Amino acid sequence: MTRLASVLAAFALAAVLGTVALAIAVSVRDRPAPEATSPAWQVVHGAHGSFEVPPVTAGWTVEGPEVTIFYTDDAGLPSVGVSGPATYDAGYCEDTDAPSNRAFAGHVEGVEEGTRLGAWVRAVGGSDATVWQTPVRLADGTDATRTSAVVREPDGPCAAPRVRLDLVSWDGASFVLLRDLGAPGALGRAAAARILTSLTSR
Repeated sequence: MTRLASVLAAFALAAVLGTVALAIAVSVRDRPAPEATSPAWQVVHGAHGSFEVPPVTAGWTVEGPEVTIFYTDDAGLPSVGVSGPATYDAGYCEDTDAPSNRAFAGHVEGVEEGTRLGAWVRAVGGSDATVWQTPVRLADGTDATRTSAVVREPDGPCAAPRVRLDLVSWDGASFVLLRDLGAPGALGRAAAARILTSLTSR
């Protein structure tokens, strides 16, 4: 399945996670090792709060609130998505003309179905999902629930072996971090954990 990004009503930019309908790129761009003093993380302000992602020099791009990344259904209509997303390693897949990224994070875009992890698992088009749930506390003290899944993706030109989904929900709001697993250049566990623990409800 393809994840598209829209600017206002126009389909302006598409972002397909390496693990989505495109498989894992064989060629991986080399990135220099981080310096001892790394730049500050970027704060992303969304409709339901804020979160942090690594700096631009680490491969992260923060989009504006008018941009939505979403998966489409079989009819080509948006199914689930996030607004004002941050993407990791955009355009890394050289084996396709379609846009690609290794991870994205953002607040769920206004559809109730997008607040259910099962809807995201179906949208990714994966199989063999392992799902678990954990009570968590956001950085501002708000109680929340994190529902996570590891999904095996369909084969494709840039697909990773697996995808990790983390859906954090609180007070009617939801946030998603989707990332490749088991592939060269995939987002590391420590960085993913910091993104999730930086989440606030305001």
